Amino acid sequence: MIKSFREGAVWQKADELVHRVFDLTETFPKQYLFDRTSQRCRAALSVATNVAEGCATLHTKEILQFMSVARRSASETEHLLLVAARRGLIPQPVVEPLTSSRQEVMRMLRVRPGIPVGSGLGAPCSGPNRGGSTVSPGSCPEPPTLSPEPSRVLGR
Repeated sequence: MIKSFREGAVWQKADELVHRVFDLTETFPKQYLFDRTSQRCRAALSVATNVAEGCATLHTKEILQFMSVARRSASETEHLLLVAARRGLIPQPVVEPLTSSRQEVMRMLRVRPGIPVGSGLGAPCSGPNRGGSTVSPGSCPEPPTLSPEPSRVLGR
């Protein structure tokens, strides 16, 4: 059973993406500091922040909402990176690994009814599932149906 969102694989990947985006935007010209750069950083930060908040709630609907917001923020992050590349602020070889990281986070954030969070099939957290067995990323037992029990969604 996880004790903190920091143990979740998707939060770790999202946090890594945040720091890579922050590091990259530090190289942007000063004229972009307060608008596009700030928005890029906020979008990337929102992914990891919403995963952390989702892992702290006890209500299934809230968990799903936080994961949905994280997915949307991940899409926004990619779009803003692509705009920066098209404007010549980021070389294409630098954008491709960031886009791949973002896509990996998106795969991990796929939360659908019947797929327990923590399964690796859309999971911000990992740990034992309702039946007590451990669910590891990339493997999913017969998915339970979505219920209002948060432990089933977070894989606790």
